[in-house]
Amino acid sequence: MVGCIVESLSRRVLVASRVVVRKVSQEEMNRERQVEETLSLMSRFEATKKEVESLSKLGYLYKEENILLKDKNKKLEEAMTDSESVLENLRKMVEWDANEITSLKDRVKSLEA
Repeated sequence: MVGCIVESLSRRVLVASRVVVRKVSQEEMNRERQVEETLSLMSRFEATKKEVESLSKLGYLYKEENILLKDKNKKLEEAMTDSESVLENLRKMVEWDANEITSLKDRVKSLEA
């Protein structure tokens, strides 16, 4: 009878230990999955962080380029305005010279007559 009790208790201990081993094994697998997922998330976070930094730098470069282009555009507009002014002055000079030539031709004709 004592042998039956010991055998029964041994079986129960064996079953209980198997259950504990399975539970521990499942918990280990869950922890491993959590660790892998955490590492994966950290890796994705770092990659995303670098991408955000790159995009921020790119945005800054575009702003700088925009400022430079606006400055260049302003200089070109000033040069165009100066060129238009020079052109207008040249037109006036040509017109004045044409009038002067006509006047001199008329004077020559009057002196020849």
